[in-house]
Amino acid sequence: MELKKDIIVFYHGRCRDGFTAAWAAWKKLGGSADYIPLEWTNLNPEQIPPVPGKEVYFLDYAPSQEDLDRVIKEAKSVVIIDHHLSKEEMVKNLPGSVYESNHSGAVLAWKYFHPDGTMPRLCLYVEDSDLWNWKIQDSNKVLSSIDLKDDTDFKVWDSIAKDLEDDAKRREYEKKGEIILEYAKKLIDEIIKAHAQLVNFEGHEVYAVNAPRMFRSEIGNKLATIKPPFGIVWNQTPTEISVSLRAIKDKFNLIPLAQKYGGGGHMGASNFRLPLDSPLREAELLTQWMVKSPLYPPKR
Repeated sequence: MELKKDIIVFYHGRCRDGFTAAWAAWKKLGGSADYIPLEWTNLNPEQIPPVPGKEVYFLDYAPSQEDLDRVIKEAKSVVIIDHHLSKEEMVKNLPGSVYESNHSGAVLAWKYFHPDGTMPRLCLYVEDSDLWNWKIQDSNKVLSSIDLKDDTDFKVWDSIAKDLEDDAKRREYEKKGEIILEYAKKLIDEIIKAHAQLVNFEGHEVYAVNAPRMFRSEIGNKLATIKPPFGIVWNQTPTEISVSLRAIKDKFNLIPLAQKYGGGGHMGASNFRLPLDSPLREAELLTQWMVKSPLYPPKR
């Protein structure tokens, strides 16, 4: 990958909070920077390209210590803006970086790049979901509507941000989102009813579900409520298994479990990915777990 700009913005990919953090940077830096999504994974150790002489930002994401050491040697400057507990020590040890666990990556990025600007509603809505606070009225409806938009286009995100500052347009998002949520709830209930299995993972008997990634938080948290301390949502591609762990907020620390398999995240929400050809064969753990019983046994 050839980086043509002098400023490089790496951000948490496939993540609403990560992309909104990148949008906050784009509002300041515009076309003067390259914007590159990254994922927490041990599958592609070369996903961070060389950055000689570059001004580098990591938003809602912190690399491995090995990658960070290399980037620091190569780059003109390095700043990490993150809130994931698994990376707290790393971020705090890097001068000029920002770590706050009580804010999302989007809010922290906006505060960094726009210290005198008004915080957009978009960032606040995203934070409400990402931290699983749900303190803003109807934020789940608004975000469900936003999820239908293209989350790879800063101009689309900019349009959404403007809409949310308009009361009438924001109500349209709420109305559309209410319908989406009603249908999503039905899908989630059906997925859990049909596919939840009691498994033994790292000494914990918990429920696991093979389900679409888009429902990982909702399903995972519901499973954790049904049978604490956490729930597992996983899905498989031709090359990997993606695993999301969810616990009731502040009730169980998932970070050590995710880190064992090369991932990370928050106490109540962590993730990891495994290659199907893992030499340690851990990738088989999600298809060959000790399956105890389904959540809803079939009727005879």
